[in-house]
Amino acid sequence: MKAIFDFIWRDGRSPNDEWKALCDALGVPGAEVLAASEGVKAQLRANGAEAIRAGVFGVPTFVADGQLFWGLDATGMLREYLANAQLFESPAMQRLATIPIAATRKG
Repeated sequence: MKAIFDFIWRDGRSPNDEWKALCDALGVPGAEVLAASEGVKAQLRANGAEAIRAGVFGVPTFVADGQLFWGLDATGMLREYLANAQLFESPAMQRLATIPIAATRKG
């Protein structure tokens, strides 16, 4: 994932325009053939549907003890949770559950 994120966000390159270069950087020769196969497409659809059912809203998404941490900016929060899950039981953190949801995904 880091290599893909670096390719897009750090280097400003487009997988749409440079698919072969991305696949070469990942060490996946012939990926264009694999990506076009019906088996890979079916697995991608199944993975996407599963992610939507699980409440995934962004990438990357991590799951720890059933809690979703999505978006690269949530990585620090995930680390805090893994180091001390009880922190998330504090009154201040519990109050966050009462804040209205700004966006939802229709599945």
